[in-house]
Amino acid sequence: MMVDVSPASRLSREALGIPDEKARYIIQRDLVIKKVNTLLLPLMRQHGIDMWITLDREYNPDPFAPEIGGQGGVRNAHIFFDTGERLEKVFIFSHPPREDLAPRLYDLLIHYAYRPEGLRPYLADVVQTRNPRRIGLNMSATLPMADGLTVSLKRYLDEAIGPDLAAREVSTELLLRDFRATRIPEETAVYRRLVEWTTIWEEVGLSRRRSRLVRQLLTTSTGGGASKPKPSDSTSRRFCQVCGSCGRVRLSRPTIRIRQSSRAIA
Repeated sequence: MMVDVSPASRLSREALGIPDEKARYIIQRDLVIKKVNTLLLPLMRQHGIDMWITLDREYNPDPFAPEIGGQGGVRNAHIFFDTGERLEKVFIFSHPPREDLAPRLYDLLIHYAYRPEGLRPYLADVVQTRNPRRIGLNMSATLPMADGLTVSLKRYLDEAIGPDLAAREVSTELLLRDFRATRIPEETAVYRRLVEWTTIWEEVGLSRRRSRLVRQLLTTSTGGGASKPKPSDSTSRRFCQVCGSCGRVRLSRPTIRIRQSSRAIA
């Protein structure tokens, strides 16, 4: 990536090619859609899961929700089912999607709004009509990212689908581990750009020119060189701070006081 070498211009958004907020959303949206459509079905089959259900609710989102187009709601259900031929994706929700990710990702959108029956009958119908052999849920004793299902939401699910289907529930911890750990090429390209930007920021922030300036200021303030500290109950240390607003270098001398204790140590 070719950019201007001067520090000021190298840090500009235009020179680095950093996308604006709308463009960043589009990048993230397309990555979510591509990754789910590319990796999820093979991983579900690898781990023997016919249906993966992620339940989500407002103020207590599942850790995996952002990676499958999740959003806040009274109770939401993200359901992924292996039909044997393809991956079927169902999203049942209380509030209309605020963004266009869910309509682009899911095959079936069910908006139950504020109906008195809530999520329960729609969740039950989707699961029971498909009759999966193994149902993966976000439960894990070892991986926090795969442990988003609360006790109350699991009880809610079990009551909705019935004891026969509830007995088929298993953990998705290995599925979620592999899904998150595996990068698609589009993700790798984004990470490469992030690393490039970080490298430039570090080069400018930790440049030799600034380091020489700091050493010069420190040498001047100490009268030509560092002196060996004298033993006392007060030790002073010099710190060089760079102001975040104006960029000026300031020197401060915080004092660390060491107090002697007269108490005997048993």
